[in-house]
Amino acid sequence: MSYPIITLEEKNGRTERTIHMGVRQWAWEPSTIRAKQGELVRLVIHNADVRHPLVIPDLGLEADVPPEGAVVEFVASRKGTFDFLCGAYCGVGHAEMQGHLIVD
Repeated sequence: MSYPIITLEEKNGRTERTIHMGVRQWAWEPSTIRAKQGELVRLVIHNADVRHPLVIPDLGLEADVPPEGAVVEFVASRKGTFDFLCGAYCGVGHAEMQGHLIVD
């Protein structure tokens, strides 16, 4: 499957952006995701192997992503570029397992 798969939906005056993404040792796919300020962001994370908690330090977000995958939701409350990473050591390539969330 190729990622990202993105859908937008309006609910109660707010845009909800759903992004399907993949994770595996030692990569997020895609490694850069985009949203707009004020949107509810729903990440549907398809995991190919071991536990990879998603951490976005500058947004105070930590969410477990077990081997069966997870759905993570948050509001893109401010503009900027925010790094995300794997919050649990997952092998020799763990340190390079990083990505970026760009909020316009």
